[in-house]
Amino acid sequence: MSFIEEKNSCKKSVLLLMGSHRSHKNTAFVADKIKMALTDQDLDVTYVDVNKLDIKHCTDCGFCHRHYGECVFKDDMTELYRLMKASDHVIVLSPVYMNTITSRLKVIVDRCQMIFICDFVHKRPFVDVARKGKGILVSIGGPRGYKDQFYGNELTMDLIFKNLRLPLAMHKTFAATDHVSLWDRNSEVEGIVEEIVGEVIGIEA
Repeated sequence: MSFIEEKNSCKKSVLLLMGSHRSHKNTAFVADKIKMALTDQDLDVTYVDVNKLDIKHCTDCGFCHRHYGECVFKDDMTELYRLMKASDHVIVLSPVYMNTITSRLKVIVDRCQMIFICDFVHKRPFVDVARKGKGILVSIGGPRGYKDQFYGNELTMDLIFKNLRLPLAMHKTFAATDHVSLWDRNSEVEGIVEEIVGEVIGIEA
């Protein structure tokens, strides 16, 4: 599909999901940095921008209850399911909107009901239970830091990572981007990107 960049299947793979409604602001800035750093380590990075996806809302129709590993809708989520299953690691980035992930990312999360149903109803996990990868979450908050600012993002994405058999290995956060953009905090960004790359490379070592 057009939103997917070509992959080299011989390399270890990372799905990088950029969940902001803005394709060229703080979240995308960090995602681009992560992509470049992982590519420099000879990892195969598939970058997906939620703004380029055509994904319908889950209607709780029950189709996935009757058909293992399938959703009634055949849209861009079909390819995203494949990437979630095939990628060695998954990194998700989202700003905080009303104390949780963005609405476009939430549409993807809700469509992951099919993955949950594979376990809950069919008793056959959607993914290989022996997979060795991990999930990584990056959250960006506009206001200055406050208690539990990023908890909603973590609570939601941790459930998805568990269904993908990718334990949440790291949750890195940036606060106060309404006051100082991440372009002006490059050393902070570079430090967190280095930590993320180290986590991924450490898995492979």
